[in-house]
Amino acid sequence: MAEKKERVRKVAGPAGGAVLKFEAPGKDDQGFLERTQRALEFKDRLISGNVGAAIVDELIEFLLPYVVEPADREEARETLLHGASQTQFLDMMAAMTGGGQEGEVPFGKK
Repeated sequence: MAEKKERVRKVAGPAGGAVLKFEAPGKDDQGFLERTQRALEFKDRLISGNVGAAIVDELIEFLLPYVVEPADREEARETLLHGASQTQFLDMMAAMTGGGQEGEVPFGKK
């Protein structure tokens, strides 16, 4: 497996300041086309207006395997749901399809 770079970003979560560590797959990791296909399906659904509350859960499930902190899956889910900004979410999605550099998640511009 290719080496992954990671970026830690403090995100205001349900506990009022949980740390979310997201480890995006690298450009050489297996499953690139599958991840890209899923991300494009989400994008197409959002553009078409074919959305509902279920898509949020599906997006979280798509990203959750790459959240390494918090280690507790329910806490990680809650941090994604309540803590990630739109910019952070879009950056994570871009990183899932190779949009980040070497698997790094660029958590927005300062």
